[in-house]
Amino acid sequence: MSTAASVTLLSASNEPIRLSGPPSALSGFVRLRNSHPRSRVLRHMALSDRSGKLVGLAGRHAFRPIVVRGLEERVAPLAIALDRFTPPGEYTVDLAVEGQTREAVLNVEETVALRLAPKSLVLMGRPGETIRKHVDVSNDGNVPFEIDGIADVELHDDLAEARTVGRVIGPLLEELPKSGDGIVAALLAVGSRGPVVGHLRIHMTDGAFRLAPGQTASLELAITIPDGLAPHRRFSGRTAILAADLDFIVAPQGAHRPARAPQSERRHTPARKSGKR
Repeated sequence: MSTAASVTLLSASNEPIRLSGPPSALSGFVRLRNSHPRSRVLRHMALSDRSGKLVGLAGRHAFRPIVVRGLEERVAPLAIALDRFTPPGEYTVDLAVEGQTREAVLNVEETVALRLAPKSLVLMGRPGETIRKHVDVSNDGNVPFEIDGIADVELHDDLAEARTVGRVIGPLLEELPKSGDGIVAALLAVGSRGPVVGHLRIHMTDGAFRLAPGQTASLELAITIPDGLAPHRRFSGRTAILAADLDFIVAPQGAHRPARAPQSERRHTPARKSGKR
């Protein structure tokens, strides 16, 4: 006896199957019935887009195997992936499993995904100096976005932060029991950052820009190191660019001094001979 169509794809009151989520992880549930005494394993299904709006839709989709035991009826999870740049919205498709076709509605959610490269910038210069840096911004989501400016960045003294942690957490650990809860309580009592010592001023040299899904742009930043930072120390800060974070490490340099030539390269002026005999 053939078992080619032994698994029936059921639907409640002729309602369509619904899958929702971000484009790359749409998920939902299907009800299946196996009318044959032998177990079946489902691994593939076919999708056809009625609207023609889905870009790059594969006709055949693989999913995590679903086992339907003999004479069993069960609800099974189902997950599919569309092109990651599929715009948010509702799409009606035909879903076919084991030769049976059912209507399915795909609710694609909005995804804001911003990628920065690099994720951190190191600034080495004198206080008051303006340094130019480049950051590549990529839109990995399914909606366009615009960046029209970047807020100034609070700088924290990393050394002062370490001293504060040691000064606060030491006595706390002596008073609290040496348990996991006691250590967590001590950590929560410590400030997350050191004191604010200044602000980085950041200017986007090319002005505002808009990125469509899948696009990448190079962002040029003019960053001014604040006055009053002690040289040869390290300061850090962070700013948000939509859904991404950009970190800054500032290592101020002292006043500029011309480099001295090595001893072997210095010229020696010969001593004048005396005119006296």
